[in-house]
Amino acid sequence: MDHHWDTAPVLYDVIGHDGRLELCNRTQSELLGYGERDLVGASIDQIYTTRSADTLRGLVAECKTKGATHDVVLQMRRRDGSLFDVTANTDSVSAPGQQDGLCTVKTRLDGVFEKLRQLERDNEVLHGFVQPARDACWCIEFFEPVDLTAPQDEVIRQMFENQCSWRLCNDAMGRLYEYPSGVEFNEQDVRKVFRRNTENEDFVRILIEAQFNIDGAPSLDYLYDGTEIHAENDVRGQIENGHLLRMWGNVRDLSGQKRKEKELSERLDAMLDILSAVPDPILVLSEDGVLEAANPAFEWCFGWSVDSQLGRDISAIVQGGKSVAAIIGDMRIVTPATQTALQVTCANGSVKTCDARIAALGDEGGDMRAVMTLRDRTDQVNGGAHDAV
Repeated sequence: MDHHWDTAPVLYDVIGHDGRLELCNRTQSELLGYGERDLVGASIDQIYTTRSADTLRGLVAECKTKGATHDVVLQMRRRDGSLFDVTANTDSVSAPGQQDGLCTVKTRLDGVFEKLRQLERDNEVLHGFVQPARDACWCIEFFEPVDLTAPQDEVIRQMFENQCSWRLCNDAMGRLYEYPSGVEFNEQDVRKVFRRNTENEDFVRILIEAQFNIDGAPSLDYLYDGTEIHAENDVRGQIENGHLLRMWGNVRDLSGQKRKEKELSERLDAMLDILSAVPDPILVLSEDGVLEAANPAFEWCFGWSVDSQLGRDISAIVQGGKSVAAIIGDMRIVTPATQTALQVTCANGSVKTCDARIAALGDEGGDMRAVMTLRDRTDQVNGGAHDAV
């Protein structure tokens, strides 16, 4: 054997077609606990585990028909029985008048292989949590890290322009954004979903201010067909040396909620329009008789501006046999609605007698409010026309 191979810092041997060692360098012999020539002629089963020996025999068999280079991971056995892992590069060798053999050049993996196995196990566990989750889970990795030390406008620009890709997005992401079956979401362009728009610029500002650690941040995303959807994100980020390397989180579709909010807002506006057009004064009162809201007719009929009376005890201008607060208090015990006659002092000092209908809001154990509708008795006498205030 060439002296350089004999003392090289690698493990080297040549395996014959019969599965025995034809050569073994000193580095390998000494590491395994043998003398310089002890292993020549020995079976490979002496220094390789059964699985590794079977792998090598298969590679030797290939050498008979074709030369081939392979990279494999093997496990070796020392003289004392202890095991260790190696990574091996194998190739066929031949000598005049002899069948082809297999040479192996190996380096020890020490703890590297075990660390790799641990990473594989951790990755399997992570996939086990993320992939079947009902919530849409995502991760964006930036091949060009975003410089968070730059001015905010520059950070925003980089967020939407630096090269990045999806990583470890689960199947729920594809369902959320309505990607066709068979289309791998992780291979799609991030910008197809997360585009630059006013809402998403605000989203990035929120992330910057929260140092990429926030729940419930709103964004405006896009489905596979380009339809906009309102989304809510829980976001975490990995930042090193002032640069964003990746960010990840969960996302929820809020489009249905937004539509419902819009519908409720429109219905509320319509209701307020109706209440504003009702000719009879309508008052919302606390249990103590404090005015909390009133429609415009309160001002038309009595001359008081609503703003001037909000937060005040209504008994200052509305009186009866009992105080308004006492009437509301009785309603908690006796009846949820009542009707009575009340006198209202107008802003000009005149007094109007009104039929009052009062209905309770709230339950027995909670805060109570009352809605009072006032109708001037003068209207009944004059056919419905309001007295001038």
